[in-house]
Amino acid sequence: MGKPDFLCVGAQQAGTTWLHQMLRQNPGVWLGPFQEYQFFNALFVKGDAEWVGWHVRTKVHNAIRYSVAAAPNNIDLDYLRYLMDIVDEHSMFTEAWYSHIFSRGGQAVKGDISPAYCSIPAEGVDYVLRTQGPIPVIFLVRDPAGRALSQLRMNISRTRSGPPTTRAQWEQVAANPEIAARGDYRRYIADWLARYPEQKLLFVPFRDVDADPLGVLRRVEQHIGVGAQAIYAKAGERVYEGADLELPGYVTEMVQQQFRPQYDYLERTFGKAFAQRV
Repeated sequence: MGKPDFLCVGAQQAGTTWLHQMLRQNPGVWLGPFQEYQFFNALFVKGDAEWVGWHVRTKVHNAIRYSVAAAPNNIDLDYLRYLMDIVDEHSMFTEAWYSHIFSRGGQAVKGDISPAYCSIPAEGVDYVLRTQGPIPVIFLVRDPAGRALSQLRMNISRTRSGPPTTRAQWEQVAANPEIAARGDYRRYIADWLARYPEQKLLFVPFRDVDADPLGVLRRVEQHIGVGAQAIYAKAGERVYEGADLELPGYVTEMVQQQFRPQYDYLERTFGKAFAQRV
């Protein structure tokens, strides 16, 4: 069976979709039939088990439709069986299930880019190391408050009720513990640094993606062990623009104040130059 050769564990709203779309252009990299397999957070992040099954089933459904539409007169039945096994209710989110996902890809460097992994607890990091070995890990680090505000806009854009209308409602939405958890660098980065071989961890400040996207991709290539340098089309373009939603000033101030300790942690851990580029 198989396993990934590297992980990108987040953070959410920090460029993981961009990285996925870029690495898909590299002939030496295989990322599987869709993005975000959600395996480790399904096991270790409370509450994620409620929606990860839906996520996988939706992604597989789309992959099947795309495969059939791409070659309606030459349907790859083996590939369709492979996809159907991913949505087997009896094996989903087991070690055998995760291994099955990476049973394809040949000799390419195989990767799992799932930003929800950024919030797996210490025992989840231990589990990664025990079951996958010390494979390279990429962690994209975005400005704590900027990342949280982007996630807040995304969460609101996905609700049917629309934006809050009162200050109390805004503050309640902004205080969503999931937003704080996804950007709790002091806890989760510390867990990776304490348990995982440091030379296998690549921390990339988010602003580097805008300032030098090709340079970031070269660093990633070197980190994951891809020999040939690929040509990446549209590397400098944003893949996903966040929801265009104006937030009240007091919400922005509330979030910035909430995440102030995270800035201090990043500067202490990685230095001032790194912290200024997140």
